[in-house]
Amino acid sequence: MTPRIGFVGLGKMGLPMAQRLVDAGLDPLVYDVAEPPRLVMKQQGARIAAAIRMVGEQCDVIGVCVPADQHVRTVCEGAGGLFAAARPGTVIAIHSTVRPATIVELGRSAAGHGFGFLDACVSGGEAGAADGTLVYMVGGAAEDVERCRPMLEATGKLVVHTGELGTGTRMKLCNNAMTYVTLRAAFEACRLAQGAGLSIALVEEITQASGVLSDRMRSYLGSLKLPPEVVAMEAVQARLAHYVTVADKDLEIALELARDLGIDLPVTRSCAEGTAELYRQTPAGQGSSS
Repeated sequence: MTPRIGFVGLGKMGLPMAQRLVDAGLDPLVYDVAEPPRLVMKQQGARIAAAIRMVGEQCDVIGVCVPADQHVRTVCEGAGGLFAAARPGTVIAIHSTVRPATIVELGRSAAGHGFGFLDACVSGGEAGAADGTLVYMVGGAAEDVERCRPMLEATGKLVVHTGELGTGTRMKLCNNAMTYVTLRAAFEACRLAQGAGLSIALVEEITQASGVLSDRMRSYLGSLKLPPEVVAMEAVQARLAHYVTVADKDLEIALELARDLGIDLPVTRSCAEGTAELYRQTPAGQGSSS
């Protein structure tokens, strides 16, 4: 029997993930604090919850995709949140990139309520969410992973059970560190090439043929080829500012984990100090967010 699916958080990642759940025929009950994405989902045939509590009351498996630690805590532990409304046996899967300690603390509380709890982190970006090719790194009990599998497989091409609760988040931080380090390498290689009178297109051709260029790096090189007047547009700057916000958060958490473990990550630390440059923020755009 397919579990009743709920989904909380319809932002840049959550909206296309929820849309895939509709496309897969899973009939999700969805919620977001903002009205526009709720309307989008309603137009696409999703059931819309009036409050988070309703998702907890009516669903067996619930995905949560909200921006940061404080939002995850509010969704789970806040007044009218999932922990106050869900029934014992409900499984809650957190897709957000948050601190491992947050996952462990919430997992302990969830267990006290009789809930399953997973850190079901994702990699693949908005494009992967839209076309159903996300990669899931999932920490928690194996039986809870299996209960969530229909929801995860509707949006992902690969679901990896990484081990106990918290390991999904730690794996995501490793994945993020590698991602931003490679993007920084692509940025600096292009800066060197342009200084030497070579084009970004030529860098792309050579590094792809030589096996150096990943899909994520190739997508990033596409953004570097945008004309300056396009980059300076308000909508583009808003999107780039969002990327900076996400990168800053993810790298901060990765470096916190490294410090807790007594591990030095000098290259990752250098990347964390230059995310605005990486995403070509103009002075006007550096303070914006989206």
